[in-house]
Amino acid sequence: MKNMGTSADTAGSGAHPPFSGSWQPESNAARVALAQITADVEAHEERQRSEPLPNGNKRRRRSKSAQGRFETALRAVLSEVIVAFLSEIEKGFRCPRSKSVLEKIDRSRSPAINPLLPQALDALEALGCIEQDIGHITLSGERHQTVVRPGRRLIELIEACDLTLDDFLREEPGDEIFLRAMKTPDETRGATIQYADDGETRRMRAEMREVNEHLRHADIALLPTPGRNGQFAANVDKRKLRRIFSGGSFANGGRLYGGFWQQDLKSEERIACIQIDSQTVVELDFAQCAVRILYGMVKSIPPQGDLYAVPGLAQAHRDDVKTMMSALTFVGDARVHELAPLARKLFPYINAPIDSDREGMADAAALRKAIDHLKRHHEPIAGFLPSEVGYQVQRIDSDVMVETLLTLNANGITALPVHDSLVMRHDRANEARAVMERVFESHTGVPAVVRSKSS
Repeated sequence: MKNMGTSADTAGSGAHPPFSGSWQPESNAARVALAQITADVEAHEERQRSEPLPNGNKRRRRSKSAQGRFETALRAVLSEVIVAFLSEIEKGFRCPRSKSVLEKIDRSRSPAINPLLPQALDALEALGCIEQDIGHITLSGERHQTVVRPGRRLIELIEACDLTLDDFLREEPGDEIFLRAMKTPDETRGATIQYADDGETRRMRAEMREVNEHLRHADIALLPTPGRNGQFAANVDKRKLRRIFSGGSFANGGRLYGGFWQQDLKSEERIACIQIDSQTVVELDFAQCAVRILYGMVKSIPPQGDLYAVPGLAQAHRDDVKTMMSALTFVGDARVHELAPLARKLFPYINAPIDSDREGMADAAALRKAIDHLKRHHEPIAGFLPSEVGYQVQRIDSDVMVETLLTLNANGITALPVHDSLVMRHDRANEARAVMERVFESHTGVPAVVRSKSS
């Protein structure tokens, strides 16, 4: 047979699900079982290294980073084969071996799908842990991808260790750090950029893995959601968080996304339905976060009181003032005219006959008045109104959030981030508030205002 291995759909692919690389050991029993096989693989490779190759050379050890990728692939293959066996998927799953596929940088897939995957597969096959039907091309030109199934030795280990599906956890595949390009006017989000790692991205990934490791093992429960006929609104195991940077630069964005409490629950449902350590929760918010960060960027202290209570805009709804001020930090001079509808909401008394020219004059007048009032009240940061500084503000507030999470986790406090707020058990709120205030001021140079969104 001719060696193949493409990630594209192949003949008969419907009969074999693709390798996801997303299953990991969850229980101590599963970790011990996988550690035993990993040790056996290392002993097998050590024996191979002691034997000369046909050309007389010896096999070299992998570098530290390559060994890490090899073990990632090994662990993921073992976990997925065991899960397939326990799920009675006896036909196995498809797995890529093609160099062109495995060397492709794709941060949306599991890190287990890497160039060392074929070596992991071959080592496991040599030990009888898996069986492989190597991919091939038929005489008619159909491409069949490699199929992996559990081997006798692995089945015996599963039975000896009494492993069950509860011993494994499926984690959303993909990297913890994403970078997206600047979106075009017809895009809802920018295209994903396949960046090269450096010290900063490796540091941020390590931080997010630490955050996710805590979340993975945290005691988080979800009560039936009111108004949903006793149904649960979300999958409580959906916990993996990612930082998503925008505008083609790691200086922009970086907020955390992916948790069930962010995507699948409304604000009031988070408070009503989530329990942490069997305790009810509260949501603490960095109040007026973006404006305070802007003041910190110009090394000025924001005024006392509500930063969205702007003289001259008393007739406007506070949320409209907040939206307008935020929007002004995401558009430059060339696009500020797009905010005219928001400005008209702030000044409902500015009307004009239904005439395109006069309507345009009303838009311009409302926009000019809105920006003028905001600049006069917030004179130190007037230079940002308008601008595109909002993306940099998000980078700062996301850095605050990550350090806050790491600090809380180190103190035994589980917290669930929602952009610039955190959900945690109610009886740890005062401790969490103190951490939030300290971390925010250390990053911005201005005091934080932390308020409960449930009160």
